[in-house]
Amino acid sequence: ATVNAFSTIWSDLEVVFLTDQDCLDALNEVEPDLIPFFHKEIGMFKADICRAAYLYLYGGYYFDVDVLVVRPFLAGNAKFVTVKGIGYHSNGFFQAFLASEKQNSIVGRSIQIMLQTLQGKRSRGRLFGPTALLQAWKEEGISLDENNETIYDNGGAYLLMEGNANTLKREYSKISTVLRRNKHALSQKVPTVPDNDCEFSGGLCNFVVIDGADETLYFYSRILGTELCGKILHCKHQAAKAHFNAPPCEPSLDGKGCYWWPKRGADTWKLDCEYSSDWPKQAKDTHNLFEDYNTCCHKDGGPSRCIG
Repeated sequence: ATVNAFSTIWSDLEVVFLTDQDCLDALNEVEPDLIPFFHKEIGMFKADICRAAYLYLYGGYYFDVDVLVVRPFLAGNAKFVTVKGIGYHSNGFFQAFLASEKQNSIVGRSIQIMLQTLQGKRSRGRLFGPTALLQAWKEEGISLDENNETIYDNGGAYLLMEGNANTLKREYSKISTVLRRNKHALSQKVPTVPDNDCEFSGGLCNFVVIDGADETLYFYSRILGTELCGKILHCKHQAAKAHFNAPPCEPSLDGKGCYWWPKRGADTWKLDCEYSSDWPKQAKDTHNLFEDYNTCCHKDGGPSRCIG
């Protein structure tokens, strides 16, 4: 969706889906001292390092894959653009969208801050990259408007803002008009399943990125089905629903039954399930499915042993 949206305004759009090798090549050019740390970090922190290095080297627009573009944002003459997210004082900038010219001073400083942090010379914030980017902004001497207004300064630094769509539509008439015009089709709804068979993540679905100056809505912060918006947390089913030849096991939260869970990465219950004896912790390998069931639920005390 992001690529399609920007292809409508830029016919010569060049798109790169960054791999580890792309990141390492950029780091080798920009800050080789970060490479050993890059290898040690987990994915989300690798992304913090990579996006900064790649943008510093080449410039351009960076999007996390879970951002949903409503309409493309054009940076104009701005040399640096990101988003002031909810709770930015402690969490830093919402850098799921980040745009900059190459060798931008804010991005460059954030790279050095991340390096110094990983070397133990600075304290590490809860959100590594976002807090480094906010600190770089401050150290470059650019002010922050405490009233959530869009920031534009003479150096070309521009901040969009993030907020809950339900709150923003009360504060910004244009946002309300956009949502109403689309019959609120832009609002993302977490799926519901009959009989509450599954539980989904929620809470951060309807957060949007807008320009506070002209009230234009540009992005949804997270697309439906991702980590903080509509991802399946767990499901419970009778075994017979998943395996026609499996012994019955009534779902229960009170210790009187067993649980059947979708195996991580599985597309369907019917093809790949696993048994768990302790809600909501997943346990037991699929190949021991029936043996584990019998051991837990049929022997030495029956179903009461299912809570382990």
